[in-house]
Parts: sequence; structure tokens; C-alpha cells
Amino acid sequence: MDFKLASTVPDMTEYTNGYTFKFTDTLSKGLTLNGTAEGGTFAPTVKIGDTTLTKDLDYTATYTTDSDTGKTALEVNMMNFKNLHQNDAGKAITVEYSATLNKDAEVGSTGNQNDAKIEYSNDPASNGTGTTKEDKTYTYTFNFDIEKVNAVDHNDKLKGAQFELQRENGTKINLVKVSDGVFRPAKGTETVADDKTVVTDNNGKLQFTGLKEGTYKVKEIKAPTGYNLLKDPITVTISATYDENTGILESWKVNNANAQGTTVPVITVENNKGVTLPETGGMGTVLFTVFGVAIVALGATWYVKSNRKSRHAA
Repeated sequence: MDFKLASTVPDMTEYTNGYTFKFTDTLSKGLTLNGTAEGGTFAPTVKIGDTTLTKDLDYTATYTTDSDTGKTALEVNMMNFKNLHQNDAGKAITVEYSATLNKDAEVGSTGNQNDAKIEYSNDPASNGTGTTKEDKTYTYTFNFDIEKVNAVDHNDKLKGAQFELQRENGTKINLVKVSDGVFRPAKGTETVADDKTVVTDNNGKLQFTGLKEGTYKVKEIKAPTGYNLLKDPITVTISATYDENTGILESWKVNNANAQGTTVPVITVENNKGVTLPETGGMGTVLFTVFGVAIVALGATWYVKSNRKSRHAA
């Protein structure tokens, strides 16, 4: 997930004691800050206008994670701001960074909250500071379950069915294992899960989480032993509605799912026992073709014999 904090470089002419200007943001425990390094620093992109600033020359970027709440507080503190950037007054100043949804990410209506604000100098005669009103943003993620069952008896849950999650255009999405039977899209250089592990468990369940709104395809790569492989991928569409004023999620749903909302939507997938029939041009087609030719040949022989008998009688 990409985040962007934005403000405007203030007029610092009257501030003879320097000028404090610091971005702060608190990430929920469901978000892991990217680009971190030893010593509690991270690597955002900070710009004034179109100019990219230099870390540890123009600003410092630090973070701490609360061991009790799991929340991460980050700070981007401008250095020697008045002397370096007084002439940039009125220009946009932005901070961009990214975070990855983790195993603690809230799914659906709760969302994963960010609380951002700016601390700034507000008294030219002293070192006094003030803060802007806290700006809250929400990152939403969605999920769904595949439940594999015997077509004749839905109480018979089928384990070992291997699936592939795809984008709408059929492109494979690399996955990361969150926990047993639960996978999410991989980010950056994360270690991708072995395809053979993306299978239904003993309860016939396989969950895909950490998903954005949109349309996906779920393709069965390997059927449970003794069952037919699904011929076509399953199309899954996640849709959501938001409050126009606050941006807070109001509702969401997954097409063809048995459960919606705060519970995990479940898409039941039936499998039939048997052997998959050969495709067109396979051995089955060849056998039928040879058999058909044999019938035509026999018919021709009978026709010749019949004509001979007719001529003899004459």
C-alpha cells in the first residue's frame, strides 16, 4: 500500500529561532512499514515541488513500534528547514512511503487506520509549536474462501485441490503464505509460496486474503485424487461502497459467495468423481474416427456384393 502525506512550505521569514516542521503518522498493527533499517530509520521519498530531498541532509526519518498495541509511529522531521527552504515558501511538500498488509490486518468494514498530522512552529518569538488536526485514513482489504466439496454430498469436503489466483486478464498472482491454508498477494521481494502448497485443507478450505476490490480468477491446477479437474476458472468479483464524505467503508460483497460482510465470504466449488475426458484431437476422438471409417468400409463391401448378385440374376 502506498501512502502520501502532503502540505505546503510555510513562510518562515519572521522566525529567527529556526522553524520546526515534522510529519507524524501512526500505522495500525495490520500494516508493516517498508524500507526500514537498523536503528529505527526508514526510507521515504520527500519532495518540495518536483525536487527530491536528501535524507539526513534535509530531513530525518525514524519509526518505533509499540510492543503492546503493535502500532508503528513514524516521524519525518525537516532539518534546518528555515535556512535551507525559506525560498520554497508556498510550494508543495510531500512524504511518500509504503506499507504491507500483514497477518494482523483487519479485513472488511473495520479497516486499517492511519492517523497523520504535522507539528509546526507557531510563535516567531519562541520555540513554541502547534499541530494540525489529525487526518485519519483507512486502508481496506478483503478476502474469500474456496470450499471444495463432493458434488453429490456437500458434507464430503475435499482436501488437496490446488488452485492458482489470477488477475482478471488471466495473469498469475504470486502468493505469500500467511498461515496454514491462507495466502495473500506477494509484495516486492517477498518469498513466494510454492505453488504446491496452495491447496485446500482437511476441511476443503483455501483462503485468499489481502485483496483489493476488483475481479479475479481462481483456476484449479490439480483436482483431488479421483475427481475431475474444473474445466474453466472461477470468476470472483469483490465490490464495495464507501461513505462519500468520510471515505469509510459501508458494505462489501463477493459474487457467488454464501456468506457476506464481516464474515469470510465462502464460494462453494463442486467436484465430480471420474476421469477427465480427452480434449478434441485426443485419443478418444481418434478412436471414434477409426471406428467410423470401419463402418463406412463395411458398408462399401456390402454394396459391391449386392451389385454383383443383381447382375448375375439378370
